[in-house]
Amino acid sequence: MEQKDHLELAYLALYREDFREAADRALDALEENSLNIEAMNIFGLAAASAGDLPAAIASLRRAADLQPADAEILYNLGKVYGLAENPTHAVEALRRAVARAPQKFEPRLELANCLDELGRTEEAVENYRRAIELRPLSGDALYNLGVVLNKLARHEEAVAAFRQLLEGHPNDAEAWDSLAYTLGKVGREGEALEAMGHAVGIDPDSHIFRYNRATVLQRLGRLGEAIEALDAALALEPGFADALAEKANVLSDLGDLDNALPYYEQAIAAAPEVASAHFNRGICLARMGRKEDAVRAFEEAIGLEPDYLDALNNKGNCLMDLGRLDEAMACYSEILRRDAGFALAYYNEACVLALKGHSEEALSRLRRAIELDSSLRGEAREDEDLASLRGVADFSSLLR
Repeated sequence: MEQKDHLELAYLALYREDFREAADRALDALEENSLNIEAMNIFGLAAASAGDLPAAIASLRRAADLQPADAEILYNLGKVYGLAENPTHAVEALRRAVARAPQKFEPRLELANCLDELGRTEEAVENYRRAIELRPLSGDALYNLGVVLNKLARHEEAVAAFRQLLEGHPNDAEAWDSLAYTLGKVGREGEALEAMGHAVGIDPDSHIFRYNRATVLQRLGRLGEAIEALDAALALEPGFADALAEKANVLSDLGDLDNALPYYEQAIAAAPEVASAHFNRGICLARMGRKEDAVRAFEEAIGLEPDYLDALNNKGNCLMDLGRLDEAMACYSEILRRDAGFALAYYNEACVLALKGHSEEALSRLRRAIELDSSLRGEAREDEDLASLRGVADFSSLLR
């Protein structure tokens, strides 16, 4: 059989996704001519698709060494390096592909993707924009550009990218969802809700979209509608931990703590590794007056995330309410050891010291807290834990 026949069979096998057959036929061609670059390229693509990434890379590297100006081979090599989770080598190959074929869209898009994976987001943005110049309505390029711009907190630019995407792809539910998320980042909640309406309308069976719509409703203060949206998400996915936790949060916002608590517990049962669910359960228990139980919930959160300083702070608050002042003080001291700018920890230390009758030390901590967060001045005026300081002149001057 001639080399041409082997290559034709390899291409046909590749087309019908019979990757083992394609690789075998490419090897047949290489047996007849070990320098057949086309066969090396086909073998690399087939081997990569079959999961043999080392063999694919070896074949494509050899082809690139023999034909260093072939943009298609360099592009394929870059893609396979990406599949092999080697974005550094992928970027090197893709830059060479782009240099040799600057008007080709695919290498530019793949280069942007790899740069993003390496955390080189500014370079990724530049290359996504160049890819979009080549193909203005590319859904992939515009979507990925929006995602990267959000990482850079350039949210208005991300909004523009998602809107441009939706001009060409108005039925892309994921794009509407991402647009809603981005609009929320810039406080345009009404527009975010409208965008989520589109996403849910396009894909009404997505529990994720219904959940995301609920979070927008919650931020808008439309709590009853938020619960309805969460119930719809849970009807589609009854064990959806995020929706269970969010329903608990909404019920807590409504003051319905007795009904909120079981939803926190269901969320924890569904995803026990999520520290925030344990934390929010602790807040709920503390508000219900169940301080000992709240302490244990905060300890669960800290066990999962040792640097969860808000949980450590709230644990300290519950211990203070229980009269366990030395244990509370240890919590606040540990927070300040890790984060010397945590204003509430200084404030709570002041409360503990005031309760123990150590006025000078309490005033020193309170002064530092107010330096870091002036809003604590108002709280200090009403806080009964600081009552022992009210007759002290320095306390009155500190609160002016």
